[in-house]
Amino acid sequence: MRNMRNNTIVLLASWVVWCAIALVMAMPAGAQERETVRDRDDKLKGTVSESQLDAALQRGLPGRVMTPMPANAKATVEKSGGLRGAPARSVEMADIPQKTTTSSIPGLADGGRPLSGLTEDEYQALKRLVAMRAARGEVGTKPSTLALRGGVKAIVRPVQMTQITPNAATAHASFFYGQKENGLDPPDMGLATSENFVVQVVNASIAVYAKNGVLQAGFPKDADTFFGVAAGTFIFDPRAFYDWANHRFFVLMDTFTSGTAGGSLYFAISKTQDPRGGWWIYHFTPAGLGAGICGDFPTLGHDTTNWGTYATKGGIYIGVNLWTTSSDCGGASFSNNAVYLLPKDALYDGGGYGYWYFTGFNLGGVNMDTLQPVNVTDRADKPSTIFLMNTQNYNFGGGHCSSACNEMVLWGISGPTAGTVPDPHNPFAFLQGGNGPIVTSKVLTTLQNFTFPVNAAEPGCTTSGSPCVDTDYVFISGAVKYHAGEIFGSFNTAVASSPATTGPIWFDVHPSTDNNGQVTNAVIRQEDCFLCGGWANSGSAYYANLQPDQENNVVMIYNYSDNLTYPRSQLTSRRVTYGDSLMDGAGSYFNTGGTGFMSGRWGDYTATAPDFTIANRGLIWMSGEYATPSGWATIIGWTQYLNSDDQ
Repeated sequence: MRNMRNNTIVLLASWVVWCAIALVMAMPAGAQERETVRDRDDKLKGTVSESQLDAALQRGLPGRVMTPMPANAKATVEKSGGLRGAPARSVEMADIPQKTTTSSIPGLADGGRPLSGLTEDEYQALKRLVAMRAARGEVGTKPSTLALRGGVKAIVRPVQMTQITPNAATAHASFFYGQKENGLDPPDMGLATSENFVVQVVNASIAVYAKNGVLQAGFPKDADTFFGVAAGTFIFDPRAFYDWANHRFFVLMDTFTSGTAGGSLYFAISKTQDPRGGWWIYHFTPAGLGAGICGDFPTLGHDTTNWGTYATKGGIYIGVNLWTTSSDCGGASFSNNAVYLLPKDALYDGGGYGYWYFTGFNLGGVNMDTLQPVNVTDRADKPSTIFLMNTQNYNFGGGHCSSACNEMVLWGISGPTAGTVPDPHNPFAFLQGGNGPIVTSKVLTTLQNFTFPVNAAEPGCTTSGSPCVDTDYVFISGAVKYHAGEIFGSFNTAVASSPATTGPIWFDVHPSTDNNGQVTNAVIRQEDCFLCGGWANSGSAYYANLQPDQENNVVMIYNYSDNLTYPRSQLTSRRVTYGDSLMDGAGSYFNTGGTGFMSGRWGDYTATAPDFTIANRGLIWMSGEYATPSGWATIIGWTQYLNSDDQ
């Protein structure tokens, strides 16, 4: 009966197709074109009307604004205070059993996309609407004027990789295979590299590799077990770094609890430079989180500046978006943001600690989101200010920047200038009984407008919606890096091409401060929508992440797909002396990607990490994803600027 039904459907479908062909052939050419455009637009609009979509945006983003912010709008912070966190518990990595089962996300059918305030149908309807408008040139970033030079070269993976050791002759770039499909989409990842090991955290799995790609015995580990989260708790959105000055690994993760209105953060710190040994585990439920508040999409930064007593090793900085709900986190509406300042000294000993919190970072009274603290990765860099960056996103441009946005904010956190312990160069003076830190800012107008990114093409998908590749929002999703007075980052945007595509805008911001460490100015020294609209076959690039080396040569890893190419990871780079706002070509790719991948969920960020094992030869490590027939897998690679011909 089943085969007969299928055969009947095939015959009916064939009859319909032939009728349609005959009808089209009978039309005048102009009528055929008008019908094609109208059909395309009907598909893009979907089943959610524009008025319904507008109401949904108002429900999920009650603080949104429809018009551009006034030119004199100030970026300020609403509230701050000091609190204490509980001591850590000790865990031996060897005691955690090897992970043998896949993970699952209770109650989150779409794989746990960063919260949008919309249902899946509404979210896809907004993607379709923006795609339609961008194709008409009404919204979106203008296509790049740069031609695609030289194509994309393949990185040849050697049959046997060699251990990276001092004075060893190596290639310009190489990689090995990391973790693969584990039941969760997409593979959000944290990456940290030390003198001897590479730590890759993907979704709810932790793996440790030797630098030659050998997975260490007993890995990967289950993050749920490692952090000791309760049953029914979903752990996700990992971030990681390695502290090259103090020789510790740090891993941050977020949690939701199924069926409840709330969540918390967890972080872990290795006791030594060996991630296979002991760790300190902290359960962090800070100010801003709690009943009725879900923390989503945490961000992470750190430095090694000696700030003074109780903060001699530097600080750790965590940001999180706050969503209000009376039931499950999946139905929350965006309400606020928070940033936390934690001293490394107490944390590295596993003790209790004092910390400072800020909530209500806003532009002209409109709450912002996804504040990215900078990662100061070079041991020689000791900035006298804690910097953060963010773009307009959720509440701006009519909601999700679905019309247009064009502003970023640079924030600076410095020490108090008054009180019992006036120390403008110590934002941790509160640990000594002083006043809290001071926040200053500079609003930056980008050279190009940016808009809610559209779904990216892959073989077999259509612009009418999922399962095209999800490109999330215009927030800065990957880590932001600081080196030698420059701040590097990237975010996705829709490109006003036909059909509409997505591309990454990467930037280099130079901050200026006074003698008290307070921000006085900032300039966007470099900005580019990387090859936007210049790819063949409706290609899109997305989820770029930048890493500078000791000279400020920059490597950028990004994801790419088009009508003929399944999602894969690629890299490009630029010497510090190369033309301003230019990457040196499309770059290279790690592999060809898989076949048959149609998940749609992708991202939400790639990862990079510096390697200072050899003083005169800084490596840049990166971690990205690629499609496979069964879902996704990851690569872990490195590259370098060693010789004059490395371009």
